[in-house]
Amino acid sequence: MDHVSLPVGYSVSMWWPSRRHPWPSGLDNLRSRARFAFRYLLDNVHRFANREVGAVCIYYADSLVHYSAFTPRYFRFPFLSDDDLQIGDTWTAPRHRGRGLAGYALHEILDMKQKNGRGMWYVVGDNNPASIRVVERAAFELVGTGHWHRPWGIKLLGSYVMTNFGSHSLAPRATDKQFDAEAFRLGASLALSNGSVAAGGER
Repeated sequence: MDHVSLPVGYSVSMWWPSRRHPWPSGLDNLRSRARFAFRYLLDNVHRFANREVGAVCIYYADSLVHYSAFTPRYFRFPFLSDDDLQIGDTWTAPRHRGRGLAGYALHEILDMKQKNGRGMWYVVGDNNPASIRVVERAAFELVGTGHWHRPWGIKLLGSYVMTNFGSHSLAPRATDKQFDAEAFRLGASLALSNGSVAAGGER
């Protein structure tokens, strides 16, 4: 995999869930704070399949301008194996988009967390071509499509349900609105050695 450099003027740090830091330093958006606090809570009560929860945070002049979080399997991503990780959510400040920050953060996560036998997942809406390009450049392959399911209409209990594993079509689906998410998994170009294959993607 090609090396990805952080642009000049930016710095990077890691966020790990803790009581002192339930969300990354400099995160002002209340909705994003709630998402990180939710991760902290789930980690604290051991609801993830493992304890490898965190985020790559990128700063510019002491301002947080990008984060890419990662989580193990839990009820929102039930199709992961116990040792797999899901990369997301991700966010980039509008003024700093198009500078390769998401690609850099993705490669940092892979450098830290990729290992033999582990699936690395990235679930993205099919209306988000920028994120799709980022993961395809990092050797991820499309392994399935699915939809967002909210039991009793409660978003907090929602999960991604993969219903079409093995699909490799990136074309927009104009007639079937329930398929609004695509699952990518790290491809075979990294030559991991365990050889297991599931859902159309190589581990």
